[in-house]
Order: sequence, then structure tokens, then C-alpha cells
Amino acid sequence: MAQLRLWCRTAGSTVKIKEALTGIQCRKRSSKHLKTTVVFRLDMISSVELHANVFKQLEDLFNVPAETKGSFVDPQKPFDGFLGDQPQSPLYEGMGISGVLHAGRIEKLASLMWPEGSPKFCETMNSFAKRLSELESVITGMVFRSFGEEKYLDTHANSLKDSIRFMRYEAPMTQETRSGASEHCDKDFITIIRQNHVNGLEVLTKDGKWIQVEPSPSTSIVRVGEPILWPLQGCTSPINPAENHPKKDVSRRKTLTMSPIPTLKLPLIDLSELAGSKPGTGRWDSLQSQVRRALEEFGCFEALYDVINPELHNDVFQELEELVELPADVKRRFVVLDKLYQGYTADRPVAPLYEAFGVGYAPNSGSIETLADLMWPEGNARFCETMNTYAARVFELESLVKKLVLGSLGVDKYMDSLAKSARYNLRLMRYAAPGTEESKKPGVKCHRDSNFVTILHQNHVNGLEIQTEDGHWIEVAFSSPSSFVVLTGESFYGWSNGRLHSPRHRVMMSGHEPRYSIGFFSSDQGTVQCPEELVDEQHPLLFKPFDSAGLSRIYKTEEGLNGASAMDTFYRI
Repeated sequence: MAQLRLWCRTAGSTVKIKEALTGIQCRKRSSKHLKTTVVFRLDMISSVELHANVFKQLEDLFNVPAETKGSFVDPQKPFDGFLGDQPQSPLYEGMGISGVLHAGRIEKLASLMWPEGSPKFCETMNSFAKRLSELESVITGMVFRSFGEEKYLDTHANSLKDSIRFMRYEAPMTQETRSGASEHCDKDFITIIRQNHVNGLEVLTKDGKWIQVEPSPSTSIVRVGEPILWPLQGCTSPINPAENHPKKDVSRRKTLTMSPIPTLKLPLIDLSELAGSKPGTGRWDSLQSQVRRALEEFGCFEALYDVINPELHNDVFQELEELVELPADVKRRFVVLDKLYQGYTADRPVAPLYEAFGVGYAPNSGSIETLADLMWPEGNARFCETMNTYAARVFELESLVKKLVLGSLGVDKYMDSLAKSARYNLRLMRYAAPGTEESKKPGVKCHRDSNFVTILHQNHVNGLEIQTEDGHWIEVAFSSPSSFVVLTGESFYGWSNGRLHSPRHRVMMSGHEPRYSIGFFSSDQGTVQCPEELVDEQHPLLFKPFDSAGLSRIYKTEEGLNGASAMDTFYRI
């Protein structure tokens, strides 16, 4: 096993890490070196004395009175603060600290727990957290390099937020095994776990077997979370319950985890690499698989697509800024009452920070020129040229995404019929700055898109948040001016017979700069039904045929505005 002081830079060590992440077989529980598909033990240069000190301080922390521990809360940060007395996990209590490597975070906890602080606690935990962070960096570098994806290391490192969690699992006081934490897959990139002498962690292998993890005091458990699967397609994220087994001395299980929580958790897929590739080639097939998995598991991904170069990116948002700075009475000339999602929208009570121009788009249709003629007496040739160029290139990206998805599902013969019945909408949006740093204000409430595919592009101000299937909101940080966020809409979810996931998302604003964004939405003008090839014994038909316009109207109702799935609510068989 690799050691931190060697920085694991030898080719042999890198290969071993990759084997641990991708191997199918796991050794028996009695094996000296436990190896599973994605969990492996790694010796760490930390003395027995430091290990003992860490868990002595952890024991002192959890022996603090319950009301004192309960004072450590942060409603703005779901992973922070004290958590205990949960009906679904009665044996568990934990304390989470995000940004633990920033000065003063552990000291803040200590000052809340002990009236005069605890220098010993702070010194011990700061030292240990630093070593865990160094270990995480080494492992991440090895993993990325072993898969030939080291070009993503800088982007990954710049987007990380670290988090540490102290945990205790009470002894169940029974001869029966009790659940300490329900089975789950981690949503972090990498989790590093240290524990005392009481075991309890179990991991599910690819072949469906639960194995007990039995680390020694000098080892850490390194666990891969779902986000690192992208672009590292060989990794598999394990399901992990924490089981508590009775011990003769009725001891408690204590663990310490270090998890880098990334601001960007979306799969990152470089579609620029498809230039010159054709279906059936190795690179095409690889990206086709990545896109499908991203939309199945996340319902979205970040696409790098360099046909939108930095110059065009800057021009687009300069033109958009000039458009929204026109007088309000001029912008209201573009109000359209008889077409959903088209025309000018602003000053809505449910979204006071939001205004938008919706333009029905088709190549060479003149719709962008119609908008320009209404806004400027003599038109605006530069605006039209810039927006038409942008729309044409994103139109190509949308078609590429559909082609990749349909090809991976084996139903690419439907590509032409989908293209013929498709309709497109270009939406130019601004979210006003709320002028506050303390708390976020809603730009757009939580919702799902009703269409087939949504492609979003933005300026440098973030705000888009996407909800994971376990209910956590993640902030999306675009990697570059040439990147887009691609989302599955409810129509594509229904058409695919539920194979693709349609995520809930929203925009939350803070700070003093407005956010400019452009959305490209594809929909179908007729009745939509699932292809017969996507229905079988494992995938019975889920939805009745539906009308896209009717689906869109549902999203103006209370159910739609609350982010409920209209497909599941109204069209489920």
C-alpha cells in the first residue's frame, strides 16, 4: 500500500490505486489487505500517539452535555453543525464543519463546546485535518493520472470545499445487529475515514455482497463518491451502511471523516473532442456512454464545447446587457400573451429579481430580427448577428446531445422524426443583484423543465442550483466561458420511459452583481410517446402518451410551480 511520505508517485502505486478502483473481485474479510471495487486501505504517516489523541479528543467532545452540542447549528449549511436524535438513525450523532482548513473553524467549535475553549482539541484536530487534506490531494492526483485525465486536476482543485465530520455510533445494547446509518452512496468526490477500534462499516460489492471493513489504527479508509465517476468511468461508488455490533465492553464506535465537498458536482464532459469523430468510433462511443449515464443519474452535466469561443461569449453578454438596460416601456413592446414562454417577462411577485425575453427560434426564421426591430427604431445589426451566431451553434450542440443519447439507447432511428417535430425557444435572462451577502434571494423558484433538452450558458455570476436525488442542493460553477449546463426536461424523461432523470433546479442570488444567462430549450410540437424499443420486461411502460403543450401548461399550475414531476403526477400509468 502507498504511503504519504512517498507521495505515491511510482507507476506501480498508481496502477494499484486504479486496480482498487476498478477491480471486480474483493478479498475475504480476513485478508490482510482488504480491497474492494472502490474502497481500499491506505497507510498514513500518523503516529499511534496522534491517533490516540484524536479519538481521546473526540470522546471528550461527545461527552459534552446535549444542550451544549445542540448549540452548534448552522441553518445555511446543511452539512454543518450537530445532528443527533434522528428517528431513522437513533444510534448516530455527528458534528460537521465545512471549510475546516480555514483558520478558526475548529476553534469556533471549541469555543461553543467549552467556555474557555480547548487548545489541545484545536491543536490535535487542526493537525489531523491538515494531514487528511494532504492525503486526499495525493489520492486524487493518482486517480486522475491513472485514468489519463490529469488535465482536469486544476479545475477539480479550484472547485473544492473541504468538510470534516465527527461521528459517534452508540452501542445498541442488544445481541442483534442494529443499523447505525442506512445504506447510501456518497455525494462527495472522495471520503477518507478514520475510526477507533470498534468496527461497523460495511460496503456492498459489485456482486451484491456486504463486506465488513476492519482497518488498523495506522490506516484510513478511502471511499469514492458518485461525482468522481466523471470523467473516471471505471470507478463505482459503493453503498455503505454502518452496522453496529454488540461488544462485551459495550464500547461506542467513533469515526472521523474528511470529505472535500465540491462547489461543482456535475459530470464534466468535453464534447469539443467529437470534432471529426463519427458514430461507431471509440471516442464517440465513450462520450455517448458518459452523456447517457450523466442524464440517467444526475439529469444534467456540464458540457465543454469550444465552438463558443471567449470572444463570442463576451459579445453575447454585452449585447444581452444592452438589451435589458433599455427603458421598461420599450421592453414591454415585446410582451406576448398567447404563447407560453415567449415575449418579455418581468416584475413577477414570485420572481422579483428575474426578467427575460423569450424568442421562438428556428434557423433563418427572422425571429431575432423581429425582437431587434421592436427594441431599436433602426434595428440592431450587431445584436442580430451575435445572437444568430450563438443560437446556431447551441442548436448544433442540442442536436449532438440528442444524437448521443438516442445512439446509446439504441433508438437513433428516431432522430429524424424528433428533429422534424421539434420547436426551439431562446430565452435571454437577467437576475438582478439582491445587494446582500448574508443570505440568498430566489431568482427563480424550484422547478423542473417541461421540454426535452435545456442548455444553459451564463456570465461569470453563479446562482444555478440543482437538487440531488437525496434532496441536497448543489451550487453549479461553470468551468469556463466555453461551457454549458445540459439538463433533461420532463418530456425527454417521459419519452425515454423514465430512463433519463429530470432534475429540480432553481436560481439563488446573492451579492452585488447581476447574473446574465441564456437558455436554449427544445420541445416537441405534437403528441409524445415512448418508443416501443424502450419497453420490455425490465422496463414496463410508465407513461401514457402526452401533449407537450399540455405538459407545459401544467407547469404554470401550483404543482408545477412547486417542482413536482408532472409526468409522474398526471401521466403515470
